[in-house]
Amino acid sequence: MIEAGDSVSPQALDARTASLDCSDPINIQYTSGTTGFPKAVELTHRNILNNAWYGAKSMHFSEQDRLCVAVPFYHCFGMLVSNLLCLSVGACLVIPCEHFDALEVLRAVSQEHCTAIHGVPTMFIAELEHSEFNQFDLSSLRTGGTLSSRTDAAGDA
Repeated sequence: MIEAGDSVSPQALDARTASLDCSDPINIQYTSGTTGFPKAVELTHRNILNNAWYGAKSMHFSEQDRLCVAVPFYHCFGMLVSNLLCLSVGACLVIPCEHFDALEVLRAVSQEHCTAIHGVPTMFIAELEHSEFNQFDLSSLRTGGTLSSRTDAAGDA
C-alpha cells in the first residue's frame, strides 16, 4: 500500500485534497434499529473527526493514555470512536484479543497499565464477574466508556 502511494505525484495529491470538503460524506453507517427501523446514515469528515476529538477531550485524553479496546472494529464504536479518539490525541490503542475474552481484557489492562477501557455493558459485566477478577491490578484505570442503545449518529458537531 505504501509503495502504491509512491506512484502518486504531489500535484495529484494536492488536486485530490483540494477537491474534498469537510462536509463530504466519508462513511455510511447502518444504525442497529434499536429504537426504530434500521437505516443508513451518512457521516461526514467533520462529524467523525469532531466526534473523536470531543470524545477524547471529554475523557481528558492525551498522549499519556492507553485505551483498552475489546469492541470489534467492524462497528462504529471500535473503528470510529476508539481508533480515532486515540489517533486524535496520540494515545496508545491496546487491542487485548482478536475476539472478546474477559480474561484477556483483564490481563491486558493490568499488563499494559491501561488508563481507560471501552466496551459494552455485557463485556463489563463479564469482566467484573470473572472468577479471576480480583487477581488483576486495575488501578491504572481512570475512565472508560460505552455506547448507549440510542441512535444519534447523524448530524455534524
